[in-house]
This record gives sequence, structure tokens and C-alpha cells, in this order.
Amino acid sequence: MRMIWFLVGTLTASTPAFAGASFRTFDYGADDGFSYVAAVSADGSVVAGTRGLSLDTYEAFRWTAATGVVGLGVLTAESYSTTGDDISADGSVIAGTDFASSGQAVRWTAGGAWAGLGDLPGGGFESFGYGISGDGLVVVGSGFMEYSLGGYRSFRWSAATGMVGLGDIPAEYESDYATCASADGSVIAGAMYNYFGSALLDEAYRWTEATGIVGLGDLPGGEQRSFATAMSINGSVIVGAGTTAAGTEAFLWTQANGMVGLGAGSFASGVSGDGRIVVGMVNSEAVIWTALTDMRSLKELATEFGLDLTGWQLVSADDISQDGSTIVGSAVNPVGKTVAYVLRLTDFDHDGYRTPQDCDDLSAAIHPRAPEVKGDGVDQDCNGYDLTIQVKRAIYLATPRRLLVDATSALGASANLSVTGYGAMTWDATRQMWSLRLSDVATVPGRITVTGVEGQAVAPVSVR
Repeated sequence: MRMIWFLVGTLTASTPAFAGASFRTFDYGADDGFSYVAAVSADGSVVAGTRGLSLDTYEAFRWTAATGVVGLGVLTAESYSTTGDDISADGSVIAGTDFASSGQAVRWTAGGAWAGLGDLPGGGFESFGYGISGDGLVVVGSGFMEYSLGGYRSFRWSAATGMVGLGDIPAEYESDYATCASADGSVIAGAMYNYFGSALLDEAYRWTEATGIVGLGDLPGGEQRSFATAMSINGSVIVGAGTTAAGTEAFLWTQANGMVGLGAGSFASGVSGDGRIVVGMVNSEAVIWTALTDMRSLKELATEFGLDLTGWQLVSADDISQDGSTIVGSAVNPVGKTVAYVLRLTDFDHDGYRTPQDCDDLSAAIHPRAPEVKGDGVDQDCNGYDLTIQVKRAIYLATPRRLLVDATSALGASANLSVTGYGAMTWDATRQMWSLRLSDVATVPGRITVTGVEGQAVAPVSVR
């Protein structure tokens, strides 16, 4: 394996210093045109994919900076190839397919062994594993059933249930397949299709146990062709590609807005855990989309972060880590060799802070030292709370030199309030209020600061 490592150098004073931005590449297999990167762990430290071993055999692999590319082998002696198609959040579990006489969905764990997941009942034995939940406990894909029952059908596998079909699909479709799952496997997305009728149809879908398979429609114009490729941690955001009159276009789907196109000619491959950063490609060029920037060249963005990618072509962006900091895909180096890359870009909003300390790297108004706006429902300073502390009264009684402070918080008894310089406050469950009663206060304070786990509030002190 050949590793190349680029670091951001010192930037001019007029350019923000994006500390930690980096570009690594590694050779993941033979030059047979089949090797690819498929998925990256939540923090960007582990990559899964498939590498070519020869013209007609290939092998799932797992990569870390410490180990390099490690081939994961095959399920049995009869197997000739495996694919690594998705990875758990912690990088310890990989889902894919093992090929012997036919395909079988498989699951690899860090102990080093593949486990076959079986097949759906009926028909020949054939299944394919395409996606895995963040916790690594659920694998999704498609299995073969009798053609009279619809050909290939989506499945959900867990150790408790085994391989179970997701249920019925609309009559206009003959088959379906699942591509991705939420962190806990309770939400699944994929596509339904019919290639054998009078019209070729594809439609992305979203599945939950409560709703079953629900079609997501398509972008306006053109044929009805849409499919889902990735989803956010909780399954509320789904990305993929649809078709318009102009051709293929990446989409972002939410319950509130439905399917929204992201740019002509684009294809979405991955989405960050919060659903706010999408990666993919346009005409063999890796692209990235956010609401702040719209669709743009990933190479151009990396260059703005100080990385020198002269002579490189970033061909695809195949996945993005849940924290939004790391993108993986394929690139062509200056001498024409296709390699995998791991690109780390932090501080998207240019506020001088990066994830995970910056809890919203797409808003310059949100970072660990940002001023908190009280009661707006937003955690501007990234301490995990909105500021809701309200000082109800702060009184100094000149005689007998007593300080009285009352305050409330949306956190109630767990707010852990104190008055800076004067000590802890006491929770009054009857009044649902925090109080401080302090005698023999020699100096009249002009103002007091009430501090708790969510931040602090300052109030003037009235004298009586």
C-alpha cells in the first residue's frame, strides 16, 4: 500500500487557518477498474470498501491509518469474492455480500469472521447485503423470492429475527431493494422497481414498522426514476438521485419538504448524521452540498482549506462521516493512477472552531465561545443547552445587610444554580424556583451572576 499525506501549511493572515484539514490516499487494489470505497465510520477513522484482486475476483477490505488496507477474506472455501458495502458507526462491523455459486448477504465483525445471513423464503438461494445500522445490529438489502411473489424483495436482518421481508409494495412494481438504515435500524430506505413491464419504473421508498414501505415519489419532469442511497442518523433525511427532464439529479428528502433537487446532473452518495451535508458526484467530479453553499466542487473547497491538489482529479465522493468532517471516495493522481482518498475538512463555517467542539459547523454564530441567546431554543455556545435561566429578583436589604436572589430555569431541579461569589442556590420544589438567602453581606453588589449547567445570566441588584 502506498500512502500519501498532505497537511495544511501556514496560511496568510487574510485567510482563516483551517487547522487539521488533510488529504490521504491509499491504493486499495489491482488496476481492474472494480476497486471502490463504500463507507466511512462516524468519526472518519475507518473506511470500508471492495478491492479488485484480479479481473474476476474481488475482496471486501477495511482501512484505518494505523493498519492500512486489510482484506477481509471470504465466508467459505467455496467463495470466490466478497464486497464491503457499509460500515457501522464505530467501524467494527461491515455488511456486504459473499459470492459462491450465488450471492449471500454477510456481516463481518472485528473478531475477524464473516457470518452468512441466509435468504428470504421461496425461490433460489440469493441475497445481497447493502446497508447496516449505525449500531451494527441490523443489516438491510435484497433477497430472491419466487417471481410470482415479485422477484427480489427488500429485507431487514437482525440476530433476533433473522432475515425478514419488509412487506408489500405497490402493484406497479415487481421488485425492491433496501440500501440504508438509521442508527438503530428502525428506519430503512431503498427503491422499488419494474424493469419488465411496459414502462421502466423506479421509486425511492422509506420504511418503518408502523408505516411499511412508502414511496417518496420523484423529482418533477422526465421518467419516474428515483432511488435512495443514504440517510441521516434518525432517518428523517434521505438522499439519493431522481430524474428530471434534464436527466439525473441528486435529491434531499424530508417529511416537511418532500423530495428537493440539489443540482442538475448530480448524484448523491452520502449524507452527514444531521442531514445537512450531502456528498456525491457530477460528471465524474466529486461534489459537496450544504444549504450555505449549494452544490460545488469538492476539490475547489479543499483548495480553499489550504490543500494543494494540483494535478489531482477527485472523481467521486462516496460517503461522509456522521460528524460531517471526513469524506471518502476515488481520485486519480497526477500520474493517472486511481486510488482511494480520505479527505478531512473541518470548520466549514470559518468561525475558527471545528467538530466535535463546534456543535454546528455550518453556522458561524454557533461555536464554544459564542454568546448565548436566552430562550431561543438554540445552543449557541455548544454546551448542550439553550440558556433559560431567568433571575426573578435580586435584592439587597441594607438593614440587615441581606442578599436575596430568586431564579428559574427550564431544567428545574437539575439546573444546579449558584450565584458567583456568593455560593450555591437552594431548590424550592413548592415554588419551582432556586433561591439564595445570605446574611451579613457587607458590600452592596451592583449586579449578580447566576450560573448553572446551561450557562449564566446577569441581573442588576436593587437596594432597599
